[in-house]
Amino acid sequence: MRIYTRKRSATGCRTCRRRHVKCDEYPGACRNCTSTGRTCDGYNRCSLPIGRKSILPRGAISRVPDPPGFHSAMTSDERMCFIYFQNHTAPSLAGLFGSDLWDRLALQACYMEPALYHAAVALGAAHHDTGAKAVPRPITALKNSIWHQFALEQLGRSFMHLQRRGTSQDPEVFELTVMCCLLFVTLELVLGHYENAWKHLHGGLQVLREWETSSTRRMSPPVDNALLTTFVHLEIQASYFGGPVPPRNRGDASGYLTPGTPEMPIQNIHGARWALDMLTKEIVHFARFCSTASPSAADQSARERHILSQLDQCAVGVQRLRRRKFPPIDARERIALDLLQLKQQGLKLTLGTCYLPVNDPRANRYISACKELVSFAASILKKSSDFPDLSMDIGVIPPLFIVAQRCRDMDTRLSAIEALRHGPYREGPWDSKLLAAVALQTVKIESVISGEKHGFVPCTRGQVERPPSNGFILVSEDRCRARMPYRVGSVDKEWWFSVDDDDSGSSMPPPGSGHDTCDWIRFLPSHLEYLHPQSHEMQ
Repeated sequence: MRIYTRKRSATGCRTCRRRHVKCDEYPGACRNCTSTGRTCDGYNRCSLPIGRKSILPRGAISRVPDPPGFHSAMTSDERMCFIYFQNHTAPSLAGLFGSDLWDRLALQACYMEPALYHAAVALGAAHHDTGAKAVPRPITALKNSIWHQFALEQLGRSFMHLQRRGTSQDPEVFELTVMCCLLFVTLELVLGHYENAWKHLHGGLQVLREWETSSTRRMSPPVDNALLTTFVHLEIQASYFGGPVPPRNRGDASGYLTPGTPEMPIQNIHGARWALDMLTKEIVHFARFCSTASPSAADQSARERHILSQLDQCAVGVQRLRRRKFPPIDARERIALDLLQLKQQGLKLTLGTCYLPVNDPRANRYISACKELVSFAASILKKSSDFPDLSMDIGVIPPLFIVAQRCRDMDTRLSAIEALRHGPYREGPWDSKLLAAVALQTVKIESVISGEKHGFVPCTRGQVERPPSNGFILVSEDRCRARMPYRVGSVDKEWWFSVDDDDSGSSMPPPGSGHDTCDWIRFLPSHLEYLHPQSHEMQ
Protein backbone atom coordinates (compact mmCIF):
# COMPACT_ATOMS: atom_id res chain seq x y z
CA MET A 1 0.00 0.00 0.00
CA ARG A 2 1.45 3.37 -1.03
CA ILE A 3 1.39 6.12 1.58
CA TYR A 4 1.15 9.64 0.23
CA THR A 5 2.67 12.46 2.27
CA ARG A 6 2.08 16.12 1.72
CA LYS A 7 5.29 18.09 1.27
CA ARG A 8 5.61 21.03 3.62
CA SER A 9 5.10 24.29 1.73
CA ALA A 10 8.17 26.46 1.37
CA THR A 11 6.04 29.50 0.60
CA GLY A 12 3.83 29.59 3.68
CA CYS A 13 3.81 32.45 6.14
CA ARG A 14 6.52 32.60 8.77
CA THR A 15 4.09 32.24 11.67
CA CYS A 16 2.72 28.94 10.33
CA ARG A 17 6.24 27.70 9.65
CA ARG A 18 7.13 28.41 13.27
CA ARG A 19 3.97 26.59 14.47
CA HIS A 20 4.64 23.66 12.10
CA VAL A 21 1.15 23.90 10.58
CA LYS A 22 0.05 24.12 6.97
CA CYS A 23 -0.48 27.69 5.81
CA ASP A 24 -3.42 28.58 3.56
CA GLU A 25 -1.17 31.23 1.90
CA TYR A 26 -3.99 33.77 1.70
CA PRO A 27 -2.73 37.00 0.07
CA GLY A 28 -1.59 39.66 2.50
CA ALA A 29 -2.07 37.72 5.74
CA CYS A 30 -2.79 34.04 6.28
CA ARG A 31 -6.28 33.31 7.65
CA ASN A 32 -4.87 30.56 9.89
CA CYS A 33 -3.22 33.38 11.82
CA THR A 34 -5.83 36.13 11.63
CA SER A 35 -8.74 33.82 12.53
CA THR A 36 -7.00 32.79 15.77
CA GLY A 37 -5.90 36.29 16.77
CA ARG A 38 -2.26 35.73 15.86
CA THR A 39 -0.05 38.17 14.00
CA CYS A 40 0.90 36.90 10.57
CA ASP A 41 4.58 37.64 9.99
CA GLY A 42 4.11 37.56 6.23
CA TYR A 43 5.67 35.67 3.35
CA ASN A 44 9.18 35.54 1.94
CA ARG A 45 9.30 37.54 -1.28
CA CYS A 46 12.86 36.76 -2.40
CA SER A 47 14.54 33.41 -3.00
CA LEU A 48 18.26 33.27 -3.62
CA PRO A 49 19.82 31.52 -6.65
CA ILE A 50 20.00 27.72 -6.66
CA GLY A 51 23.81 27.59 -6.52
CA ARG A 52 23.98 29.81 -3.46
CA LYS A 53 25.60 27.31 -1.09
CA SER A 54 28.85 27.49 -3.04
CA ILE A 55 29.60 30.74 -1.18
CA LEU A 56 30.07 28.79 2.08
CA PRO A 57 33.20 26.88 3.06
CA ARG A 58 32.84 23.11 3.12
CA GLY A 59 31.33 21.98 6.42
CA ALA A 60 30.25 25.48 7.46
CA ILE A 61 26.61 24.49 7.93
CA SER A 62 27.42 21.45 10.07
CA ARG A 63 29.62 23.54 12.38
CA VAL A 64 26.73 25.81 13.38
CA PRO A 65 24.26 24.33 15.89
CA ASP A 66 20.56 24.77 15.36
CA PRO A 67 19.56 27.79 17.46
CA PRO A 68 16.44 27.70 19.60
CA GLY A 69 13.11 29.49 19.53
CA PHE A 70 12.13 31.65 16.62
CA HIS A 71 14.77 30.14 14.33
CA SER A 72 12.49 27.21 13.55
CA ALA A 73 10.68 29.53 11.13
CA MET A 74 13.85 30.60 9.33
CA THR A 75 14.35 29.67 5.70
CA SER A 76 17.37 27.92 4.25
CA ASP A 77 18.35 31.18 2.51
CA GLU A 78 18.37 33.03 5.82
CA ARG A 79 20.38 30.31 7.55
CA MET A 80 22.90 30.32 4.71
CA CYS A 81 23.40 34.12 4.86
CA PHE A 82 23.65 34.02 8.65
CA ILE A 83 26.37 31.37 8.39
CA TYR A 84 28.15 33.54 5.82
CA PHE A 85 27.93 36.39 8.33
CA GLN A 86 29.48 34.15 11.00
CA ASN A 87 32.25 32.72 8.81
CA HIS A 88 33.16 35.75 6.70
CA THR A 89 31.53 39.05 7.65
CA ALA A 90 32.01 39.07 11.43
CA PRO A 91 35.70 38.01 11.34
CA SER A 92 36.34 40.66 8.68
CA LEU A 93 34.57 43.36 10.71
CA ALA A 94 36.60 42.43 13.80
CA GLY A 95 39.59 43.76 11.88
CA LEU A 96 43.27 43.46 12.64
CA PHE A 97 42.83 45.11 16.05
CA GLY A 98 41.09 41.98 17.29
CA SER A 99 37.82 43.43 18.62
CA ASP A 100 35.64 40.73 20.13
CA LEU A 101 32.51 42.86 19.77
CA TRP A 102 31.23 40.93 16.76
CA ASP A 103 31.80 37.50 18.31
CA ARG A 104 30.54 38.29 21.80
CA LEU A 105 27.57 40.49 20.99
CA ALA A 106 26.56 40.27 17.34
CA LEU A 107 26.84 36.50 17.06
CA GLN A 108 25.63 35.38 20.48
CA ALA A 109 22.80 37.89 20.70
CA CYS A 110 21.62 37.02 17.18
CA TYR A 111 20.60 33.58 18.43
CA MET A 112 18.07 35.07 20.82
CA GLU A 113 16.97 38.33 19.16
CA PRO A 114 15.02 38.22 15.86
CA ALA A 115 15.82 41.87 15.12
CA LEU A 116 19.56 41.23 15.33
CA TYR A 117 19.29 37.95 13.47
CA HIS A 118 17.57 39.48 10.43
CA ALA A 119 19.98 42.43 10.42
CA ALA A 120 22.91 39.99 10.43
CA VAL A 121 21.32 37.97 7.61
CA ALA A 122 20.90 41.17 5.57
CA LEU A 123 24.52 42.16 6.16
CA GLY A 124 25.78 38.70 5.22
CA ALA A 125 23.82 38.81 1.95
CA ALA A 126 25.05 42.32 1.11
CA HIS A 127 28.65 41.46 1.96
CA HIS A 128 28.55 38.44 -0.33
CA ASP A 129 27.01 40.52 -3.12
CA THR A 130 29.80 43.12 -3.09
CA GLY A 131 32.23 40.44 -4.25
CA ALA A 132 34.49 39.93 -1.24
CA LYS A 133 38.16 39.43 -2.10
CA ALA A 134 37.43 40.04 -5.77
CA VAL A 135 36.97 42.93 -8.16
CA PRO A 136 33.72 44.57 -7.02
CA ARG A 137 30.81 44.18 -9.38
CA PRO A 138 29.30 47.29 -11.00
CA ILE A 139 26.96 49.10 -8.64
CA THR A 140 24.07 48.83 -11.08
CA ALA A 141 24.47 45.03 -11.07
CA LEU A 142 24.45 45.03 -7.27
CA LYS A 143 21.35 47.20 -7.05
CA ASN A 144 19.37 44.96 -9.41
CA SER A 145 20.58 41.66 -7.96
CA ILE A 146 18.38 39.27 -6.02
CA TRP A 147 20.92 39.40 -3.16
CA HIS A 148 20.39 43.14 -2.83
CA GLN A 149 16.61 42.70 -2.77
CA PHE A 150 16.93 39.87 -0.26
CA ALA A 151 19.08 42.08 2.01
CA LEU A 152 16.51 44.88 1.93
CA GLU A 153 13.70 42.44 2.72
CA GLN A 154 15.66 41.17 5.73
CA LEU A 155 16.32 44.74 6.81
CA GLY A 156 12.57 45.38 6.81
CA ARG A 157 12.01 42.30 8.99
CA SER A 158 14.63 43.54 11.42
CA PHE A 159 12.86 46.91 11.65
CA MET A 160 9.57 45.13 12.34
CA HIS A 161 10.95 43.00 15.19
CA LEU A 162 12.85 45.94 16.70
CA GLN A 163 9.69 48.05 16.68
CA ARG A 164 7.86 45.30 18.56
CA ARG A 165 10.60 45.07 21.18
CA GLY A 166 10.71 48.84 21.52
CA THR A 167 7.26 48.89 23.09
CA SER A 168 8.34 46.57 25.92
CA GLN A 169 9.74 47.63 29.29
CA ASP A 170 12.70 45.25 29.01
CA PRO A 171 15.79 47.13 30.31
CA GLU A 172 17.95 45.29 27.75
CA VAL A 173 16.09 46.93 24.87
CA PHE A 174 18.54 49.88 24.93
CA GLU A 175 21.56 47.74 24.10
CA LEU A 176 19.53 45.73 21.58
CA THR A 177 18.56 48.93 19.76
CA VAL A 178 22.13 50.23 19.72
CA MET A 179 23.44 46.89 18.47
CA CYS A 180 20.84 46.89 15.68
CA CYS A 181 21.83 50.44 14.75
CA LEU A 182 25.45 49.32 14.40
CA LEU A 183 24.42 46.52 12.04
CA PHE A 184 22.18 48.94 10.11
CA VAL A 185 25.05 51.43 9.74
CA THR A 186 27.38 48.72 8.47
CA LEU A 187 24.78 47.38 6.03
CA GLU A 188 23.98 50.82 4.59
CA LEU A 189 27.68 51.58 4.13
CA VAL A 190 28.16 48.29 2.27
CA LEU A 191 25.20 49.19 0.04
CA GLY A 192 26.62 52.69 -0.52
CA HIS A 193 23.69 54.46 1.17
CA TYR A 194 25.77 56.99 3.12
CA GLU A 195 23.00 59.31 4.22
CA ASN A 196 20.94 56.37 5.52
CA ALA A 197 24.02 55.10 7.37
CA TRP A 198 24.52 58.42 9.15
CA LYS A 199 20.84 58.53 10.11
CA HIS A 200 21.17 55.11 11.78
CA LEU A 201 24.41 56.20 13.44
CA HIS A 202 22.86 59.31 14.94
CA GLY A 203 19.82 57.27 15.93
CA GLY A 204 22.07 54.93 17.89
CA LEU A 205 23.89 57.85 19.50
CA GLN A 206 20.55 59.36 20.50
CA VAL A 207 19.53 56.07 22.14
CA LEU A 208 22.80 56.11 24.11
CA ARG A 209 22.07 59.64 25.31
CA GLU A 210 18.55 58.66 26.32
CA TRP A 211 19.88 55.60 28.12
CA GLU A 212 22.25 57.79 30.14
CA THR A 213 19.38 59.90 31.48
CA SER A 214 16.81 57.12 31.68
CA SER A 215 15.32 56.09 35.01
CA THR A 216 15.82 52.45 33.98
CA ARG A 217 19.61 52.87 33.70
CA ARG A 218 20.21 51.49 37.21
CA MET A 219 18.21 48.37 36.39
CA SER A 220 19.91 47.89 33.01
CA PRO A 221 23.15 46.01 32.48
CA PRO A 222 25.99 48.37 31.51
CA VAL A 223 26.35 48.95 27.79
CA ASP A 224 29.36 47.06 26.47
CA ASN A 225 32.44 49.30 26.32
CA ALA A 226 33.52 47.88 22.95
CA LEU A 227 30.12 48.89 21.55
CA LEU A 228 30.51 52.41 22.91
CA THR A 229 34.00 52.89 21.50
CA THR A 230 32.84 51.59 18.12
CA PHE A 231 30.14 54.28 18.03
CA VAL A 232 32.68 56.93 19.05
CA HIS A 233 34.97 55.77 16.25
CA LEU A 234 32.16 55.85 13.67
CA GLU A 235 30.94 59.27 14.81
CA ILE A 236 34.42 60.70 14.30
CA GLN A 237 34.64 59.12 10.84
CA ALA A 238 31.20 60.51 9.98
CA SER A 239 32.52 64.00 10.72
CA TYR A 240 35.03 63.49 7.88
CA PHE A 241 32.04 62.88 5.62
CA GLY A 242 30.30 66.11 6.57
CA GLY A 243 28.58 65.08 9.80
CA PRO A 244 28.72 67.13 13.00
CA VAL A 245 32.02 66.99 14.86
CA PRO A 246 31.77 65.54 18.40
CA PRO A 247 32.44 68.25 21.02
CA ARG A 248 36.08 68.57 22.04
CA ASN A 249 35.36 68.32 25.77
CA ARG A 250 34.12 64.75 25.82
CA GLY A 251 35.43 61.40 24.69
CA ASP A 252 32.21 60.27 23.06
CA ALA A 253 28.76 61.41 22.13
CA SER A 254 27.19 60.23 25.37
CA GLY A 255 29.75 61.33 27.93
CA TYR A 256 30.36 57.84 29.32
CA LEU A 257 34.00 57.50 28.48
CA THR A 258 37.20 59.38 29.21
CA PRO A 259 37.63 63.09 28.42
CA GLY A 260 38.56 63.88 24.83
CA THR A 261 42.30 64.06 25.55
CA PRO A 262 44.62 61.25 24.47
CA GLU A 263 45.78 59.20 27.43
CA MET A 264 49.54 59.46 27.85
CA PRO A 265 51.57 57.35 28.17
CA ILE A 266 49.88 54.79 25.93
CA GLN A 267 49.57 51.43 27.69
CA ASN A 268 48.36 49.10 24.92
CA ILE A 269 47.21 48.89 21.30
CA HIS A 270 43.62 49.81 22.09
CA GLY A 271 44.85 52.82 24.08
CA ALA A 272 46.91 53.96 21.09
CA ARG A 273 43.91 53.53 18.79
CA TRP A 274 41.74 55.55 21.17
CA ALA A 275 44.36 58.33 21.41
CA LEU A 276 44.56 58.62 17.63
CA ASP A 277 40.76 58.70 17.39
CA MET A 278 40.72 61.64 19.79
CA LEU A 279 43.41 63.40 17.76
CA THR A 280 41.44 62.74 14.57
CA LYS A 281 38.57 64.61 16.18
CA GLU A 282 40.92 67.47 17.10
CA ILE A 283 42.18 67.72 13.52
CA VAL A 284 38.63 67.84 12.11
CA HIS A 285 37.89 70.66 14.57
CA PHE A 286 41.10 72.40 13.50
CA ALA A 287 40.24 72.12 9.79
CA ARG A 288 36.79 73.63 10.33
CA PHE A 289 38.29 76.30 12.60
CA CYS A 290 40.67 77.33 9.80
CA SER A 291 37.96 77.37 7.13
CA THR A 292 35.22 79.19 9.05
CA ALA A 293 36.75 81.27 11.85
CA SER A 294 39.45 83.15 9.86
CA PRO A 295 41.95 82.74 12.71
CA SER A 296 45.06 84.87 13.06
CA ALA A 297 48.29 83.29 11.89
CA ALA A 298 49.51 83.11 15.49
CA ASP A 299 46.37 81.33 16.76
CA GLN A 300 46.38 78.86 13.88
CA SER A 301 50.07 78.11 14.29
CA ALA A 302 49.80 77.62 18.07
CA ARG A 303 46.91 75.21 17.74
CA GLU A 304 48.64 73.30 14.95
CA ARG A 305 51.84 72.95 17.02
CA HIS A 306 49.85 71.64 20.00
CA ILE A 307 48.16 68.90 17.94
CA LEU A 308 51.45 68.06 16.23
CA SER A 309 53.08 67.61 19.63
CA GLN A 310 50.36 65.15 20.66
CA LEU A 311 50.75 63.23 17.39
CA ASP A 312 54.47 62.92 18.06
CA GLN A 313 53.71 61.61 21.56
CA CYS A 314 51.46 58.97 20.00
CA ALA A 315 54.26 57.94 17.66
CA VAL A 316 56.59 57.52 20.65
CA GLY A 317 53.93 55.44 22.43
CA VAL A 318 53.50 53.14 19.41
CA GLN A 319 57.26 52.61 19.17
CA ARG A 320 57.37 51.80 22.88
CA LEU A 321 54.73 49.11 22.35
CA ARG A 322 56.84 47.62 19.54
CA ARG A 323 59.67 47.09 22.03
CA ARG A 324 57.45 45.32 24.54
CA LYS A 325 58.93 42.02 25.68
CA PHE A 326 56.10 40.64 27.84
CA PRO A 327 53.73 39.57 26.63
CA PRO A 328 55.55 39.36 23.29
CA ILE A 329 54.06 41.06 20.23
CA ASP A 330 52.54 38.53 17.84
CA ALA A 331 52.23 38.91 14.05
CA ARG A 332 48.68 40.27 14.19
CA GLU A 333 49.59 42.90 16.79
CA ARG A 334 52.63 43.90 14.75
CA ILE A 335 50.41 44.69 11.76
CA ALA A 336 47.99 46.57 14.05
CA LEU A 337 50.92 48.70 15.27
CA ASP A 338 51.95 49.30 11.66
CA LEU A 339 48.43 50.54 10.90
CA LEU A 340 48.52 52.87 13.90
CA GLN A 341 51.85 54.28 12.75
CA LEU A 342 50.45 54.74 9.23
CA LYS A 343 47.39 56.51 10.63
CA GLN A 344 49.62 58.83 12.65
CA GLN A 345 51.56 59.72 9.49
CA GLY A 346 48.32 60.35 7.60
CA LEU A 347 47.00 62.60 10.36
CA LYS A 348 50.21 64.67 10.29
CA LEU A 349 49.76 65.19 6.55
CA THR A 350 46.10 66.12 7.03
CA LEU A 351 47.03 68.59 9.77
CA GLY A 352 49.66 70.28 7.61
CA THR A 353 47.68 70.50 4.37
CA CYS A 354 44.01 70.87 5.34
CA TYR A 355 44.13 74.70 5.16
CA LEU A 356 46.19 74.94 1.95
CA PRO A 357 44.84 75.19 -1.61
CA VAL A 358 45.53 71.95 -3.45
CA ASN A 359 48.11 73.54 -5.80
CA ASP A 360 49.77 75.70 -3.12
CA PRO A 361 53.59 75.54 -3.45
CA ARG A 362 53.88 75.35 0.35
CA ALA A 363 52.65 71.75 0.12
CA ASN A 364 55.97 70.79 -1.54
CA ARG A 365 57.55 70.42 1.88
CA TYR A 366 55.42 67.31 2.49
CA ILE A 367 56.56 65.39 -0.62
CA SER A 368 59.09 63.25 1.24
CA ALA A 369 56.51 62.41 3.93
CA CYS A 370 54.05 61.38 1.19
CA LYS A 371 56.60 59.08 -0.42
CA GLU A 372 57.39 57.49 2.94
CA LEU A 373 53.69 56.94 3.65
CA VAL A 374 52.95 55.25 0.31
CA SER A 375 55.98 52.99 0.66
CA PHE A 376 54.99 52.05 4.22
CA ALA A 377 51.38 51.33 3.20
CA ALA A 378 52.58 49.07 0.37
CA SER A 379 54.77 47.11 2.80
CA ILE A 380 51.82 46.63 5.19
CA LEU A 381 49.58 45.30 2.42
CA LYS A 382 52.34 42.99 1.23
CA LYS A 383 52.94 41.58 4.73
CA SER A 384 49.31 40.72 5.43
CA SER A 385 47.80 38.10 3.14
CA ASP A 386 44.48 38.10 5.04
CA PHE A 387 43.80 41.83 5.09
CA PRO A 388 40.04 42.19 5.72
CA ASP A 389 38.08 43.36 2.69
CA LEU A 390 35.40 44.88 4.94
CA SER A 391 36.24 46.48 8.27
CA MET A 392 34.93 49.12 10.65
CA ASP A 393 38.54 49.96 11.60
CA ILE A 394 40.59 52.56 9.77
CA GLY A 395 43.66 51.09 8.10
CA VAL A 396 45.36 52.06 4.85
CA ILE A 397 42.60 53.82 2.87
CA PRO A 398 42.40 57.30 4.52
CA PRO A 399 46.20 57.82 4.64
CA LEU A 400 46.55 56.77 1.00
CA PHE A 401 43.67 59.04 0.00
CA ILE A 402 45.24 62.14 1.56
CA VAL A 403 48.39 61.47 -0.51
CA ALA A 404 46.34 60.79 -3.64
CA GLN A 405 44.55 64.12 -3.19
CA ARG A 406 47.30 66.38 -1.85
CA CYS A 407 50.80 65.21 -2.79
CA ARG A 408 52.66 67.57 -5.15
CA ASP A 409 54.75 64.74 -6.68
CA MET A 410 52.74 63.16 -9.48
CA ASP A 411 54.45 59.75 -9.45
CA THR A 412 53.82 59.36 -5.71
CA ARG A 413 50.26 60.48 -6.18
CA LEU A 414 49.56 57.95 -8.92
CA SER A 415 51.16 55.22 -6.79
CA ALA A 416 48.73 56.07 -3.99
CA ILE A 417 45.78 55.88 -6.41
CA GLU A 418 46.96 52.49 -7.67
CA ALA A 419 47.32 51.23 -4.09
CA LEU A 420 43.75 52.34 -3.36
CA ARG A 421 42.50 50.37 -6.35
CA HIS A 422 44.20 47.16 -5.24
CA GLY A 423 43.89 47.50 -1.48
CA PRO A 424 41.03 46.65 0.92
CA TYR A 425 37.55 47.29 -0.44
CA ARG A 426 36.06 49.21 2.50
CA GLU A 427 37.14 50.57 5.89
CA GLY A 428 34.13 52.06 7.64
CA PRO A 429 32.77 54.70 5.24
CA TRP A 430 35.97 54.74 3.17
CA ASP A 431 35.30 53.02 -0.18
CA SER A 432 38.71 52.51 -1.81
CA LYS A 433 37.49 52.12 -5.41
CA LEU A 434 35.28 55.21 -5.31
CA LEU A 435 37.99 57.26 -3.58
CA ALA A 436 40.54 56.16 -6.20
CA ALA A 437 38.18 57.43 -8.91
CA VAL A 438 37.76 60.75 -7.08
CA ALA A 439 41.53 61.15 -6.67
CA LEU A 440 42.19 60.41 -10.35
CA GLN A 441 39.64 63.02 -11.39
CA THR A 442 41.31 65.52 -9.04
CA VAL A 443 44.52 65.02 -11.01
CA LYS A 444 42.59 65.79 -14.22
CA ILE A 445 41.05 68.93 -12.72
CA GLU A 446 44.52 70.24 -11.83
CA SER A 447 45.72 69.51 -15.35
CA VAL A 448 42.85 71.53 -16.79
CA ILE A 449 43.41 74.39 -14.35
CA SER A 450 47.13 74.58 -15.09
CA GLY A 451 46.31 74.95 -18.81
CA GLU A 452 43.88 77.84 -18.30
CA LYS A 453 45.59 81.19 -18.60
CA HIS A 454 42.63 83.49 -19.01
CA GLY A 455 39.51 84.28 -17.02
CA PHE A 456 37.21 81.75 -15.42
CA VAL A 457 33.64 81.49 -16.58
CA PRO A 458 31.28 79.00 -14.89
CA CYS A 459 29.90 76.41 -17.31
CA THR A 460 26.39 77.03 -18.62
CA ARG A 461 25.82 74.28 -21.19
CA GLY A 462 23.06 71.92 -20.18
CA GLN A 463 22.28 73.76 -16.94
CA VAL A 464 19.07 72.50 -15.34
CA GLU A 465 17.52 72.55 -11.90
CA ARG A 466 19.64 70.15 -9.82
CA PRO A 467 20.18 69.63 -6.12
CA PRO A 468 22.97 71.98 -4.97
CA SER A 469 26.13 70.16 -3.99
CA ASN A 470 26.78 72.42 -0.98
CA GLY A 471 30.45 71.57 -1.25
CA PHE A 472 29.88 67.80 -1.40
CA ILE A 473 30.95 65.26 -3.99
CA LEU A 474 27.63 63.85 -5.22
CA VAL A 475 27.21 60.33 -6.57
CA SER A 476 24.24 59.26 -8.69
CA GLU A 477 21.81 56.78 -7.18
CA ASP A 478 23.18 53.99 -9.40
CA ARG A 479 26.71 55.06 -8.41
CA CYS A 480 27.82 55.28 -12.03
CA ARG A 481 28.25 59.07 -12.23
CA ALA A 482 29.59 61.74 -9.92
CA ARG A 483 29.68 65.54 -9.61
CA MET A 484 32.61 67.16 -7.83
CA PRO A 485 32.55 70.86 -6.87
CA TYR A 486 35.80 72.82 -6.80
CA ARG A 487 36.89 76.44 -6.57
CA VAL A 488 39.55 78.27 -8.56
CA GLY A 489 40.38 81.59 -6.97
CA SER A 490 36.93 82.95 -6.12
CA VAL A 491 34.98 81.11 -8.84
CA ASP A 492 33.00 77.95 -8.10
CA LYS A 493 32.95 75.18 -10.69
CA GLU A 494 31.79 71.59 -11.00
CA TRP A 495 33.43 68.51 -12.53
CA TRP A 496 31.44 65.60 -13.96
CA PHE A 497 32.77 62.08 -14.43
CA SER A 498 31.85 58.41 -14.74
CA VAL A 499 32.94 56.37 -11.73
CA ASP A 500 33.98 53.32 -13.78
CA ASP A 501 35.56 55.18 -16.72
CA ASP A 502 39.08 56.56 -16.20
CA ASP A 503 38.86 58.46 -19.51
CA SER A 504 35.79 60.45 -18.47
CA GLY A 505 35.77 63.85 -16.82
CA SER A 506 34.68 67.33 -17.89
CA SER A 507 33.65 70.66 -16.46
CA MET A 508 30.58 70.39 -18.70
CA PRO A 509 27.60 68.14 -17.89
CA PRO A 510 27.60 65.06 -20.16
CA PRO A 511 25.24 65.08 -23.17
CA GLY A 512 21.68 64.25 -22.24
CA SER A 513 22.07 65.16 -18.57
CA GLY A 514 19.77 68.14 -19.02
CA HIS A 515 16.82 65.78 -18.56
CA ASP A 516 18.47 63.89 -15.71
CA THR A 517 16.01 63.20 -12.90
CA CYS A 518 18.11 60.74 -10.87
CA ASP A 519 18.70 61.19 -7.18
CA TRP A 520 22.13 62.37 -6.11
CA ILE A 521 23.68 61.05 -2.90
CA ARG A 522 26.09 63.07 -0.78
CA PHE A 523 29.39 61.20 -0.50
CA LEU A 524 32.24 63.33 0.84
CA PRO A 525 33.02 67.05 1.25
CA SER A 526 35.12 68.12 -1.71
CA HIS A 527 37.53 70.60 -0.04
CA LEU A 528 39.05 71.26 -3.48
CA GLU A 529 40.28 74.84 -3.60
CA TYR A 530 42.90 75.95 -6.11
CA LEU A 531 44.98 79.05 -6.54
CA HIS A 532 44.31 80.98 -9.74
CA PRO A 533 46.97 79.83 -12.27
CA GLN A 534 48.21 83.38 -12.75
CA SER A 535 48.59 84.04 -9.01
CA HIS A 536 50.18 80.60 -8.73
CA GLU A 537 52.78 81.51 -11.36
CA MET A 538 53.60 84.80 -9.62
CA GLN A 539 54.53 83.01 -6.36
